[in-house]
Amino acid sequence: MKNIIITILTIFVLSSCKDDNQYFHYNKLEYYHIDIDEDKVFSLEEKKGKKNAKLLELLRQDTPDTLSEISILNGIEKIGYKKKEILSQKFESINKIFCKKIGLGINEEMSCIAIYRDILVFKNNNKIVGVAKLCFDCQQFIITGTNKNIENFGESGDFNELHSILNP
Repeated sequence: MKNIIITILTIFVLSSCKDDNQYFHYNKLEYYHIDIDEDKVFSLEEKKGKKNAKLLELLRQDTPDTLSEISILNGIEKIGYKKKEILSQKFESINKIFCKKIGLGINEEMSCIAIYRDILVFKNNNKIVGVAKLCFDCQQFIITGTNKNIENFGESGDFNELHSILNP
């Protein structure tokens, strides 16, 4: 029992986010969200058209893989996503979530299909330096633009905390 407590305390101390462990160095954060239910998402698969194809790609596919593919984000407000700029006062709390952590490796694989209704775009001097596509229902994510290990993202209530920061 003593060894378990020591291990947990060690992990807690080591997992604190230092500036060099942050996924992104940014000075602007844009948050995009779309209210769309699961049935409508699945019905998009049967519809044709560029707008529906782009919306379906954003909602369902694990893109972008690299920052060179961020053109997918162009015009997302035209297809239904709403944009909100996150105040810089919230950056410190967000940085504690988006940083390299040493965790227990207990992220559970969810059996649901991810629908990425939430997208964070991290910018530094108006240049996109990172993108995070999030499914709060399944707690799945796509994080692009960092060279840090993102393996333990989502542990320790990260999704609940992030949701409460973005949607007070």
